[in-house]
Amino acid sequence: MLLALLLAVGPVPPDVAQKLVGGALTSGVAYARLQELTDTVGARLSGSPGAAAAVQWAVKKFQQDGLAARTEAVKVPHWVRGEETAEILASPGSVGHRLAVTALGNSIGGSATAEVIEARSVAEIASLGAGVRSSSSITPCPLPRTTGSSSRCGPMVLPRPAGPARSRC
Repeated sequence: MLLALLLAVGPVPPDVAQKLVGGALTSGVAYARLQELTDTVGARLSGSPGAAAAVQWAVKKFQQDGLAARTEAVKVPHWVRGEETAEILASPGSVGHRLAVTALGNSIGGSATAEVIEARSVAEIASLGAGVRSSSSITPCPLPRTTGSSSRCGPMVLPRPAGPARSRC
């Protein structure tokens, strides 16, 4: 929000920018507040009780800092994870078995019997065509095993949020 405000206002003199950003990066207050938020409020999924608690926490912190903070009513998307089950059905020459699965945010609930097709990217989902998207389950590949925690997320950045939406186009 601060970034949007600064971009709308135009160029900011370096001394003002240093006042706004410099102290936040060096004083440790921002990290201490982030730790307090995550430790005391916890998960903050959009539209959840945790998100509402985080808003109240932030307003209280702003007010303690002497700012005239208040809330305004807004509508936010909210997705509730349902029960997730999947299984490979028995067929001639193949036994059935249950699968460990998780739904991605904004996945459409319900039940379906479909061919399972593995897609390794959002581009591959798009290349499969509308018929496949409407009648098949698309499963992204697992995260690669690497030593750095942040480098493991890269391949899934696009498929996680876009996969459910693209697979139901």
